[in-house]
Amino acid sequence: RESLAYFAAHDPGELNDASLANHATALAQIGALRFDQAHYEAAAEAYHAAYARAAGRARQRPRNGDILFARGQAEWGIGLVHYRRGEYAAARTWFTRYHDTAVALVALDPANRIWQREMAYGHYNLAVLDRAEGKLEAARDSFLGELAALKKLLADTPQDLELQGDVAGVTSF
Repeated sequence: RESLAYFAAHDPGELNDASLANHATALAQIGALRFDQAHYEAAAEAYHAAYARAAGRARQRPRNGDILFARGQAEWGIGLVHYRRGEYAAARTWFTRYHDTAVALVALDPANRIWQREMAYGHYNLAVLDRAEGKLEAARDSFLGELAALKKLLADTPQDLELQGDVAGVTSF
């Protein structure tokens, strides 16, 4: 609560891009902590605060990767809270936003492996949601999108055990 009050006391318009991205990131981390504690309302509050900070600046600076990344993390978190609550339509809205943000990040810097992973995760989230809703063909297509993104990453680092595990995981779906 104190952290949320601290961030709320700072006008985002008075912060430089780096500070604003840090605020949004910290708020998303608070959201993740609250989510892990199963405090979904508090998690949603923190994720929405992170999104509000990052989204406003992202509209002004759509090519600032740090701001877009922070916005994407908030979009993912909001989607996750909705997914956990079984609110699939709302989860789809936010997971789609997250996916689209990841695609925009990769377009800014196709060599950035972190952003490529985010794009793969974007496919994964939509695939899991489709699977939960019984939309198996759509789920398959999203899993194949994730698999293609992961294989592209793995081609550059074939010894990466984490990537190998992710490829195996998506293949199992």
